[in-house]
Amino acid sequence: MASISPSDLITLLRGYRLRVRTGLWLLPAQLFGQEPDEAARLGIDAVDLRKQLLDGLPESTCYSGLNAACVIELLDEICSRDQGSDCLLVYNFDLLLARLRHDERSEVWQLLYDGFPHRSRALLIVMPRGANALLPANQALQAWQRDGRLAES
Repeated sequence: MASISPSDLITLLRGYRLRVRTGLWLLPAQLFGQEPDEAARLGIDAVDLRKQLLDGLPESTCYSGLNAACVIELLDEICSRDQGSDCLLVYNFDLLLARLRHDERSEVWQLLYDGFPHRSRALLIVMPRGANALLPANQALQAWQRDGRLAES
């Protein structure tokens, strides 16, 4: 599967040519844990989605009540903030997706692909390369690639 580089994808996402400015980066295992460093290298801010979720929970909460709507709301909130760069690298997204049912994962991916228009910040979603059960279905992944919104390094 041929794809573009992360830096080329960021250029596309920042360009306002796309109605939906979300991209997907399949990260190799050797870069796990280095997402903030990679974001800095690429000139964008990094957001740990797991931390954002946990920080938003009331102190006495034992369960997050995580579902597709919660994940989308969290991403929408991140896009709407007035702080940070115009493109955000979102990591630990896979940890949240792993807690969702298959149909909810599909719903989240579909919304990220075509239902997140005109956000003030672009999102570069980082996912582990090879996490096939958590990635969009094969045809959907091909659409991300066809649109130039899929990066690998």
